[in-house]
Amino acid sequence: MFHDLDRIDIVTEGDAGQMANQTDHRPRAEVEATPELSTLMALTRCLNPRRMSEEVAGVMHVVSDRDVAPLLSRVVAATGGTLELISWGDDAPEEGEALEVPAADATVDELLVEAFDGLARGLLEGEDAATCLRRREEALLTGSLPNKDEDPLAFWTAALELSALSGLALSAHHEGQWVHHDETSSPIPFAFMLKDDKGTLVNLTGRSVRFVAGGEGDRPSGILAAVDSLTAPGQERPMAFIRPASWRHREPAPVFEPLVADVDAQDVPLIVYGSDSPMAMGFHRADTMPDADLGELRAKALETIRAIELEMQDAGFPDATVLVGEVEHAESKILDEDFLRGLQEQLGSPAVLLGVPACGLMFAMDPSPGQQALALLAHVCESVHAEADERVALVPFPIMVADGRPIGFVQAG
Repeated sequence: MFHDLDRIDIVTEGDAGQMANQTDHRPRAEVEATPELSTLMALTRCLNPRRMSEEVAGVMHVVSDRDVAPLLSRVVAATGGTLELISWGDDAPEEGEALEVPAADATVDELLVEAFDGLARGLLEGEDAATCLRRREEALLTGSLPNKDEDPLAFWTAALELSALSGLALSAHHEGQWVHHDETSSPIPFAFMLKDDKGTLVNLTGRSVRFVAGGEGDRPSGILAAVDSLTAPGQERPMAFIRPASWRHREPAPVFEPLVADVDAQDVPLIVYGSDSPMAMGFHRADTMPDADLGELRAKALETIRAIELEMQDAGFPDATVLVGEVEHAESKILDEDFLRGLQEQLGSPAVLLGVPACGLMFAMDPSPGQQALALLAHVCESVHAEADERVALVPFPIMVADGRPIGFVQAG
């Protein structure tokens, strides 16, 4: 259905690979009755499938009315999708017909800015956006928060409306705009980018989704003061993030270096440089820092990383000692030489096998038992990585550490 933002309706096999089929059986008049919401929902459903599965080669927007709403055609064109007309008869779909997709007249980000701004301004009732945002929060809390499974349309509508108001309220004090952001933890792949020198991303959609799902603790209005705080001097901390090799091809390109410099392989994880703050992460862009001094960036980031307290405890495996620790940015501790030497001492081994299959999680074990140890941690890394959401999945294989630094990788074959 058109309002199921966190799922793929149908997956079919095509010549180029898997095709995600996202259906919208509404007539044109119904789509155009809520143009901003229809645009944002269609954008989400056209962009999310590739985030959900690397196997998805393309996205097809399936309609049942030949008179397609122009706003849907604009979304499909901007996202590089296709349009398919499928008529229904006797409770079964008839053969589909490919519809022409017009040339794109706007980028995804341009459509986002237009839709979020229009949605927010349409909700105002003579007050400013921050006041309207708090009023709608109270109305949701004093009424009944919509349940995503029972009423997905109401759930996602509330989340998008709160996101729109948050963005408008934030823009009153901080210059910025809505952008497509695949790496956000939110099921809605959009973030508000501040126009600072780092392109700081604020996860307004994630906050709004959590509020509608859980209530009081994640009020979107709370992020406004937090952004004021994080943009004050001293609130941002230099940071180095561990990210999968696929980030080599991310746009805009980040400032990065391979985790192990002397290993010539395309699947080597990356160290991506940026900043961390109480409410958002920012990644340095290569186009704005073409002459970045990676040594200097790493030295500054290590001051932040050393302050992260990660306690490694026995995971309770019956036949081997495997340590596990969980904390925000746990994976970045792989750059902390003192921490790694401490692990070597804790395990009584000159070398350590590390696993960082997902954000915030680290495994460690002594590799001396040989193939049995390698196979165990390889299985753990592969399993956790496979089960993790693609937005937080990191490295699916163990990393070998010696003398306080990563020296190589353990991969099947």
